[in-house]
Amino acid sequence: MVNHSLNKRRYSVIAVIVASSLSACGNSDSDNSNTQQLNAAEQVAQVKNNYEVNQHDIKHWLGTHIPLTNGIGSAQDSSVTVTQFGKQINAVNNQYQTENGFFSIHDDNTIVYVATGDKAEQFIVTFANAKQQDNNTVSIANIISDPLVAQQWHLENTGQLGYARQPDLADHWRVAQTVGLRKDERSVEENLVMRLQETVTIAGEDMNVKAAYGQGITGKNEIVVVVDSGLEILHEDLIDNVLPNRSLNFNVSRSSATDPTSYSMGGDHGTSVAGLIASTGWNGLGGRGVAPDSKLIGMNFIGRGIAQTDQNNMISHGLQGSGIQAHERIAAFNRSYGRDLVQFSSFDKIDEAISLYPAKYLRNGQGTLNVKSSGNSFKDSRPSGTLCEHTGANELGLTCSNTLFESDLNYPHYIAVGALNADGRRSSYSSAGPNMFISAPAGERGDWEPAMITADQMTCLRGYAGNEFANFLSNQVYAIPGIAEKIYPFNAGAFAENAACHYTNTFNGTSSAAPNTSGVVALILSANPQLHWRDVKHILLASADQNDIDDQAISIAAGNGSFQAHDGWVTNAAGYPFNNQYGFGRVNAGEAVKMALNYHNPLPTQITTDWLANTQLEQAKIIPDNNATGLEITINVEHDMTIEAVQFDLAVFNDEFKNMGVSDQQSTAGIDLAIEVTSPSGTRNVLLSSKQALLLPQDFTNQANRPSSSHGFIINGALIASNAFYGENAKGEWRLRFIDTSNQDINSASPLHNGYINNSVNSELQRAAIRIVGY
Repeated sequence: MVNHSLNKRRYSVIAVIVASSLSACGNSDSDNSNTQQLNAAEQVAQVKNNYEVNQHDIKHWLGTHIPLTNGIGSAQDSSVTVTQFGKQINAVNNQYQTENGFFSIHDDNTIVYVATGDKAEQFIVTFANAKQQDNNTVSIANIISDPLVAQQWHLENTGQLGYARQPDLADHWRVAQTVGLRKDERSVEENLVMRLQETVTIAGEDMNVKAAYGQGITGKNEIVVVVDSGLEILHEDLIDNVLPNRSLNFNVSRSSATDPTSYSMGGDHGTSVAGLIASTGWNGLGGRGVAPDSKLIGMNFIGRGIAQTDQNNMISHGLQGSGIQAHERIAAFNRSYGRDLVQFSSFDKIDEAISLYPAKYLRNGQGTLNVKSSGNSFKDSRPSGTLCEHTGANELGLTCSNTLFESDLNYPHYIAVGALNADGRRSSYSSAGPNMFISAPAGERGDWEPAMITADQMTCLRGYAGNEFANFLSNQVYAIPGIAEKIYPFNAGAFAENAACHYTNTFNGTSSAAPNTSGVVALILSANPQLHWRDVKHILLASADQNDIDDQAISIAAGNGSFQAHDGWVTNAAGYPFNNQYGFGRVNAGEAVKMALNYHNPLPTQITTDWLANTQLEQAKIIPDNNATGLEITINVEHDMTIEAVQFDLAVFNDEFKNMGVSDQQSTAGIDLAIEVTSPSGTRNVLLSSKQALLLPQDFTNQANRPSSSHGFIINGALIASNAFYGENAKGEWRLRFIDTSNQDINSASPLHNGYINNSVNSELQRAAIRIVGY
């Protein structure tokens, strides 16, 4: 509480009257006039009022309103001076930077103070005019924080390493590389020199979460549903935010239907995901979630003993049986899982209807987003093995697996989230594609480069941090007993902040990027609960930071010419920068909250056109082998509407591209295929880059009238989407180009096939249609 009368002292007004002497000559009327003028010129000394304002228990980074005394009127009616240690502080954009925080002054004579450090401090705010001066001595006493937050670089990057790259890491890593099983292609010493020279973290490359808290927004009243492997509902840093008896356990051998706690010995993915969203803030424990005052519901939808039936899928989307009611403030369903796919999946109307339910009916019809990981297959995947080392994708810097292969990510009511490192660039594993929407921090492995610091299964007996997993890494991965605890000392309990192993500093993957984004969604809706789910998407993309601005375009050889397989950053005709690796850029929590608080023009009602097909495809069109010109077709759109997403229905066939056994050699027709699309406004986007692990024919398992198992469709009936044209006008001629980029065999086996032989017959385009989602 603020005591405005504490030590209040007033000084009396001293009126100084300057007397005038009368002249010995002249008339009396003139003398009186001069006397009145002199009396009007009296001088008044300034009244000085001193006040002390004591503010206790300030929450670190959280904007705290502190009322000051200003007898002059509003701050606009007076000059303002701020001093600390006898030195004046000048405002920059109405913000005063003090030793351990900053504040702004409002017209109602309050300041909003944000503590950026953990120390007490004092400063003086003075309001003054010619007659009065009010001095407010503001004393900030106790700063409440969380012990791990200083190392959580995704919240605020100051150049810290999140307990990675410990001083003796090089010695332990050298031993592990020399003796153990983890060996790279370069020599150990060459690798070591390279690693030591790497810049792995850059101050400022973060989510700007502090700015959201500075506006007083922490996710309060919002709920995030964590659909994952589990959730330790009694975790010390989650228990206060887990809604009692609302979580669900899908495991058939469950002992409790409302406790999805995982008893895996090697870490619980869902608990760490939940920690990134809503680890309780300012409780003196662990770290801090992006939305530390939001609430959690856990559902163990993935993992052993769990059947991913349609019923469980419906429940995990908030339908009947989930316990979720239409009026509840469910901000997001976080889905940090996916599939390692090397083929397109067929469009499933039932799946679409299920996944659309939260967008149509929850939050009283305002809708809830599904936030999903884009995938961790930029370099390789389980089905493709090391294939992309041999296609050239790795060396060129092209994604091995395309995010188009994950069917859910092509729905407008889902958003695909990519992963970033502490230097602002793509995490090594983060898959890319045209349906990418946004990116968020996730990091690497936590040894040389920082990963995420988040909640782990409690105690050192199980979890990513603990004896069991350390023994597994030491014995099974490194083949050196006890080496893991030296490479990952934080996980081994070597730091006082994690002596009990309740937290980990090695969580990563797009599994981390998604919950960091879900946390920002909770902040946005906490700031403005009336927002529609489409407006939330708009705010996310419109407020995003354009990270890695030097990301370069990539061209590949194709016949006697070349094909630009990656465009880097392209600003579309509506002014939005887009990149297949990053979507619209990195989430910016502070700017997103600011937009939400001042958002007054919601998007018009969304409409979706019918499928608009190319009328010239009465017979198949040939896509010539190894030819940079390729095949180009056009589709005319007559709808005068603003684009939110563009969807495509394509059928590409090759007679040699069939289901085969592992011992057989597959055609390269899928690997060689590239597809680009150009909008009527001239914006180009690459749907397929070629060199990708497109190894199996179209999956028709969800279609009743599917072709035989030997069919040769590279793609047919899959819903694929691009976000690159957001905000443009759809009307006009759309151009699609299909290119086969190579005539080379790939003499490398994958877990699926024993090598890949260049297709001896040309691929064929049999169908092409486009559908616009927008308003």
